[in-house]
Amino acid sequence: MNNKELFFGFNCSETAARASNRTATVSACAPTVSGTACSGLVGQKMAFNENDCLVSIRADMEYYKTVLQAYPPKHPALDEMVMATSNMLKNCHWSTSESTESSESTEASEKRCASGNPFDDRLCLCEVVQDFQLRAVTINRALGYIASGEHRD
Repeated sequence: MNNKELFFGFNCSETAARASNRTATVSACAPTVSGTACSGLVGQKMAFNENDCLVSIRADMEYYKTVLQAYPPKHPALDEMVMATSNMLKNCHWSTSESTESSESTEASEKRCASGNPFDDRLCLCEVVQDFQLRAVTINRALGYIASGEHRD
């Protein structure tokens, strides 16, 4: 994210992502080889749990929405991300499971970038945004795989 107001004083694109290990989106959305054959063989049966993947994606989206909404000074760039995340949560067909986010994780995420030190808070936000960007790539790939229907063959 390149925003001079939010990230003045450091280069956000050179900051490492602060990975959130709250959900298992990467493992839940990765097809696994079933059977005893070696991985990577053509025609091999892959196991994939679409419901677990969607539940994990939804939990991720709710988490990032909460963290970005809670960032103290409101900012148009953050508002855009929150709105896009909210629209996805509202308009996408999710699994039959309800939200997996607990009030405990909501409280923790609301305090995530609110130390009271503006520089530290902006640096934290940068790390969260970098992580969100990486997670968005994973989510996009997982949703593309689900949409392709390959796992239903």
